[in-house]
Amino acid sequence: MSRVTFLAAALALAPLGPQPAAADPGLEIVYCHDVERDLVQRVRARNCAGRVLSPGQARDTFARIEAQREARKQRVLGRAEARKQTGLTFQGAGAAFAVNHRGMLLTSAHVVRGCDALDARNNDESRAYRARVVARDEARDLALLRINRATKDIIAFSAEPTTDGAPLALIGYPTEGMIRRIPRLTPVLASHAISHPATGGLLGIAGDVRRGNSGGPALDSKGRVVGVLKAKVNSVAAKRVTGKTLTHLGVIVDRAVVLDFLNKTRTPFAAVGTSAPEKSGRALFELGRSAVYRIDCMVKKPSDPERRADR
Repeated sequence: MSRVTFLAAALALAPLGPQPAAADPGLEIVYCHDVERDLVQRVRARNCAGRVLSPGQARDTFARIEAQREARKQRVLGRAEARKQTGLTFQGAGAAFAVNHRGMLLTSAHVVRGCDALDARNNDESRAYRARVVARDEARDLALLRINRATKDIIAFSAEPTTDGAPLALIGYPTEGMIRRIPRLTPVLASHAISHPATGGLLGIAGDVRRGNSGGPALDSKGRVVGVLKAKVNSVAAKRVTGKTLTHLGVIVDRAVVLDFLNKTRTPFAAVGTSAPEKSGRALFELGRSAVYRIDCMVKKPSDPERRADR
């Protein structure tokens, strides 16, 4: 019996009539809906951080959640069958983000390298959109994709350089045993000691950088793009440069290089100056959630051992 089925059965057995009031209202057992995770649990009223539901509302919410899970399962099975029929197999995933409302997505060149087909998935939609590469710069590890739809939500670029030590946020799909369906925000710090934008166009970052973040945006505290995540840095090599043992390091392609690429490809984009307001961590995540896409790479030939499922 699945967890959802078990909980639904428990609801069916739960009394719907009026119950004796507890001496302490906070000790009353209620149905609590965690809206952010879309999860309903029976907890004490004082421990409910979401919305308290009536038994009928809870039963309806459970039914909706189970229906959505079943629909997602069928979509996954359908995509797997479609890929099988076309001879495509999933090879890996990375991130991309919308730079304008014309369906243009920016990512890293290595995310799309060697792919026979690309799917772009936005977190607010259930379907995937076939993406095609319209421009690529292997030397600077940047690629521009187009999907056949308007991109409602975009992320603007910073109009100024990033200062050393500035707090940044990566938005992507870091590998955590499996490829994520929903992106994650990873806080990092800009570090000129690791890599300075003036020398090579790369900006160093210190933080929990993982495979799967590649191609995703690095945002400053105002929600502006300051670069595109390129790679995790070898900590041994970094020690020779900085003289310090640092285990979580990475580099992003700096905004100046990215904007030069977009200008050369005549790609419209938005830039925001210092007047932009500071954003909370939640606001940064919501910004990324709506404008960041997971890019799935499919290949026709057998998997190459040298390729990784997280790019």
